[in-house]
Order: sequence, then C-alpha cells, then structure tokens
Amino acid sequence: MIVERLRPIFAKIKEPISIWHLVFGLTLSPIAMIRTGWGELLLFFLLFGAQLETANIIWAFFFSSLALLILGIIFLVWSLPGADQHGFPKRSIGALGLLLAYHPARLHLEGILSSDNPIGNVEEIHEQFPMVWAFKHFDTPLLLGLMVWAIFRHQNARSKERMLFHWLLFLCAIWAASALNDENVGFMLQILPLTR
Repeated sequence: MIVERLRPIFAKIKEPISIWHLVFGLTLSPIAMIRTGWGELLLFFLLFGAQLETANIIWAFFFSSLALLILGIIFLVWSLPGADQHGFPKRSIGALGLLLAYHPARLHLEGILSSDNPIGNVEEIHEQFPMVWAFKHFDTPLLLGLMVWAIFRHQNARSKERMLFHWLLFLCAIWAASALNDENVGFMLQILPLTR
C-alpha cells in the first residue's frame, strides 16, 4: 500500500531530488539513539569491553532497524509530495506550530519514562554537566530559526531548501519525542571520571 502510494510520487519528481530525500530520511534513524543516550551507553560497552546481555543487543538492533525503516518511510511520505514546487506546504507549517506549542511543556517531561525520580535526576545531571543541558535543548534555537525561516520563505522556498526544512523539522520532532526517555544522556561524562 505504501509502495503503491510512493510510486507515482517518485515518477513525478526528478531522480536526484528523490535520491537526496531517501539519503536524508535514512540519516534520521541514529538521531534518536544519540538523543536518548542509548548511543552513549552502547559506546561505553564497546570502549570498555563491558558485557551486554544478548537480549539487550537484539533489542537495540531491532529498534534501530525499525527506526531506520519507519523514519525513512515517514520522511519520504511527508517530504516528497510536491518536492519540486516552491514554498513550504501547510502541513509542515502546522507541524512546526505544534512543535512550538509543545516545547514549553516538554521541558517538564524530561526523563519521565526512564526514571522513578526524573526531575531530581535530570536537575542533578544538569547542575554537574551544563553541556548536557545545552545538548538536550539544542532544538530550542533550531525551532526559533525554523519559525523565522518559515515566516520569510514559506512561499518562495525552492526544492533543496524545502527538503532541508523538512529534515530539520523531523530532527526537532525526534528531539522533542526523545525528551521523554533521555536519562542516559551524559552517561559517559558521569562514568569517565570513575574509570581513571
């Protein structure tokens, strides 16, 4: 069904544009691993030779593969229709508005799904490592930049500009969703002093 819907869209659009959309879509998948801190955790196990349970490796592989497939498909379905037209589509402006509205609320939801005491744990890590706080809130200036970009270019944006806008919009959406389960962000910073 999804393939049938994508086939006419690909047929209408020039090949280099659709290839770049595919590449951009695939680059979104590791971002959730980095943003939630799972990438740090896996890096720790690789660097220090710690043993991961087989089940954890299988689950990590499964979820990263699933994320690769789902995010790639969603990005293609979202960004390809009308990719060779000028301006940003209304769906993208609406999604940006929803992200801007959700942003203040998500500041209070950090780590809520990954900890019994999320607020205390998050505040403690932020006090010890301000760079973790800055990393977690990287999407704030990005959202503001997208808002300014959308105001000035929403009718005149060209195809490459439109693709980049959609990619950054997806990046912000992943950043916002990952805030619910991001207790592992900064894990390496906490562990490295103990390993010396």
